[in-house]
Amino acid sequence: VFKIITQRERPSEGAGQGRFFHGTALNSSFPSAHAMLTWSVASVLAHEYPGPLTKVLVYGLASGVSAARVTGRDHFPSDVIVGSTMGWLIGRQVYARHHDSALPGALYGTFLKDRVPQDHGPSRSVFSPYVPMDSWVYPAFERLAGMGIISSGFLGVRPWTRLECARLLEEVDQGDDNSSGETSRLFAALQHEFAAELGGEQKNFVALDSLYARAMSIS
Repeated sequence: VFKIITQRERPSEGAGQGRFFHGTALNSSFPSAHAMLTWSVASVLAHEYPGPLTKVLVYGLASGVSAARVTGRDHFPSDVIVGSTMGWLIGRQVYARHHDSALPGALYGTFLKDRVPQDHGPSRSVFSPYVPMDSWVYPAFERLAGMGIISSGFLGVRPWTRLECARLLEEVDQGDDNSSGETSRLFAALQHEFAAELGGEQKNFVALDSLYARAMSIS
């Protein structure tokens, strides 16, 4: 519609002044369709994958296409600027209409903030230190599992994180009448070891888990 209405001459037509309403509707220079197409695709990709590398690649490619249309004397700079702007807005609108609203980034480019993810407590923490492979914790959990106190642990997969150990302790039924003295002692020792994780009071800390010494001789 823009091309039919404007009918702008291309740089290689007439006196090269780009007069409006003097060209042909099918060969109008305003706006640049190549710039509009490349910038619309680049806008969708950049909004969907908003990383710096993606933006540099797609917007760099779109800018190269736009510059080539000017240097190749197919369009005037104003044709490319308007076409690029329209393409970017079209891509942004396509992204806004079709992006999964359940994912973050749907409100990109607006004055509204994305929904704040819900806090699921310390058990959903992204990071938790691993328990050393030779720790006494693993035999204790194996003993509890053998007595049927713990049922959901993957005993063959190690190491475990401290949060996973705390989760296993939360499954233990302290009110079980069949629990023996050994079970109570093991459970109390594990509770003391993972008190921070069970209480939800995780903080940044540095700890020495184990210390090794070995004597050697040279002959």
